[in-house]
Amino acid sequence: MPAFQSLTVNDRAGTPVAHAFLPREEVKGVYKVSEAAAITAGDKAFTVSTSKLSTKRKTRVKFVFPVVVTETINGVAVSSVSRSNYVDAVFTMDDASTLQERNDTVGLFANALGAGVVLIHSTIVGGEGIW
Repeated sequence: MPAFQSLTVNDRAGTPVAHAFLPREEVKGVYKVSEAAAITAGDKAFTVSTSKLSTKRKTRVKFVFPVVVTETINGVAVSSVSRSNYVDAVFTMDDASTLQERNDTVGLFANALGAGVVLIHSTIVGGEGIW
């Protein structure tokens, strides 16, 4: 069982930047790690939760990526969230599955999100339709 701990993830900038997500809170089995922004509403954050369904274990990982802008109104600078991107991934693993099967499931899914996987990348990142 992993400890509630920090998470460091690189982005896909030309020169990748490591983002540190620190443990923030646990509410009813939902664990949140976040990277602080100028305002709390602008924190990038992952939440992780697990539940048991009969003979299956469900793990849900959510990510929010708010974009914070600073507007100056009457000489006062105010930071606010202008938009956000969200990811909500649910992994449901059968109790009878092997460690290798679960590892392959996660690995294949993670690798399918690579920039070189045109079907997935161009649809999600490029905003393109599928023909």
